[in-house]
Order: sequence, then structure tokens, then C-alpha cells
Amino acid sequence: YKEFVFALGELETSLQGFMDQYFEKAKSVQRAIEFTKKFERLQLPCLNMAAKWRYVMVLYVNELKIIENEYNQKKNDPPLARNLPPTSGKIAWSRQLYRHITAPVELLQQRPEVMKMGETKRAIKSYNKLARVLVEYEMVFLRMWNQQIDQAKSSLNSTVLVRDPDTREPHINLDRSANELLREIEVMTKMGLQLTPSARAFRAIGLELREKNESLAMVLRENKQIRAKVPELLTTLMAPHFERVDEALSPGLTMLKWTSLNITAFVESVRSALSDVELLVDRANDILEFRIEGVYKQILSTPICELPENEPWTTD
Repeated sequence: YKEFVFALGELETSLQGFMDQYFEKAKSVQRAIEFTKKFERLQLPCLNMAAKWRYVMVLYVNELKIIENEYNQKKNDPPLARNLPPTSGKIAWSRQLYRHITAPVELLQQRPEVMKMGETKRAIKSYNKLARVLVEYEMVFLRMWNQQIDQAKSSLNSTVLVRDPDTREPHINLDRSANELLREIEVMTKMGLQLTPSARAFRAIGLELREKNESLAMVLRENKQIRAKVPELLTTLMAPHFERVDEALSPGLTMLKWTSLNITAFVESVRSALSDVELLVDRANDILEFRIEGVYKQILSTPICELPENEPWTTD
């Protein structure tokens, strides 16, 4: 019996040493809680589980301080996950911190006796303070983002095209943030965030808006490429024909808005005008290259008279 008691004492001592050694190296509060719960099932008085839970709370408070420092240092420019737009990236970052500090609390709530400890109450108080800060951080960026949605919606009442004041070339008149906002909506929907009515309305027109933007961009590229094909010698000659293209583009500069229903018809009319002008430009270039410049080069290379190269000659 004495040997049994001695062996049992040795076992208890080794268990105490093992637990103490684990807590000295413990870095994750969540793992420390799960580890403590496993040994608590043994119900061995020698393990002094109340002291172990108090040590877990010390670890948790230290971890809260580390996360609070990280938040204060990076809140203005947090690290964003790859391919995440700015607002949803910041919200995802704050939510990651929130999950990190909340997971231990969810485990502790399963232990009412631990929740009643003074150390636990102090830790929960620190947790509530930091959790409120993280939730407010998310709400601030959501409010700012919703304001951007309203501004983007108002910009859809502008004309689809606008002329560059310097070059007079037509450009797409769409708020640069529109595509980014649509991407934000997609990501936020996947994150489970509740969209405002304005955001839902903006998402509803998102696909159509992208199609309109792409078709207009293609037409403007074609316009620029065709104009670049006109040699300087034919610029004046082709000017009246490009005026027809400008007339076709005119509604997009003066009347059509992004909410208009006849943008597709407008694009087709511009393409038709560009197709006619491009055919004319190609024919004019062929005539200039093969019939005019080609003949001119032949004339330049044709000798009118042969002159001796190494002998003097006279006009007689």
C-alpha cells in the first residue's frame, strides 16, 4: 500500500510539473483553456485547478493587451488580405481581431465557476472594452462606405462621355470608385454583412453598368485607332467624314446618362459610323500608298537621260 501511495504521489508530482511546464511555454490562450479543461476532468485536488484558471486569466489579459497594441498601431493602415478592396479589407482585419479575443470567452462561458472568479471578471471587463472598440471601428468604415455609395449613385446622373479639356478627345465619364464599390459589395455579401437599400440598388445595376462601361470603352478605342490611321496628308480631306462620327458621339456627351435605357442603341450607331469611316480611311490609304506614292517613287527612280560617270560631257 505504501508503494502504491508513493507511486501515486510521484504521478501527481509529475502531472503538476507537466502542467507547470506547459503554462510556462503557453502562447495561445485558447489552447491553454482547452488544455486546462482536459486535466480538470481528472478531479485531482493536487493539481489546484483554481490556480491554473487564474493563470489562464493572466495569459488572456496579456493577450488582450497585445491585440490592443496591434490595433492602435495598425488601425489607420491595417494589413489587408490579398485581393480585398480597402473597406472590406479593414473590416475583415478588425473582425479577425474580434474573433481572436472572443474565442476564449466562448470557451470560458461553459465554465460558470470560472466566470465567477475575480480574475475572470477583470479579464472580461478588458475584453468588453476592446470588443466595443473593434465593433465601432467596423461601424465607422461602414458608414463612410455607405456615403460613398450615395455619391456614386448620384454620379450615375452624369453624361456617359465627357471631352478632355486639353485634347478634346471623348472619355468615359464614370466615377472611378464605381468598380471598386461593386467589388466591395461582392466581398461584403460573402462576409455576411447586411447591405443598405442604396448598396442593394447599386449591386442590382452593377452588371449592367460594367457592360455599358466595357462597350463604351471599346467604341472609344476603335475611334482612337481609326483616327490614328489617317496620315497627315489626308487629315483635312477626312475631316468632314469624322464629323459624322462626332455627331454620332454627341448624344453621349450631352444627353445620355448611365441610367438611360438606350445606351446600347447609341453604341451601335457609333459603331456604324466608325465602320463607314474606317472603310473610307482604308481605301484612301490604299490609293495614297499604291496609286500616288507608288507612282511617285517610280517617277523618281526613272532616269530621263544617261550621263557618263567617268568622262567629261558637254551640252552639244
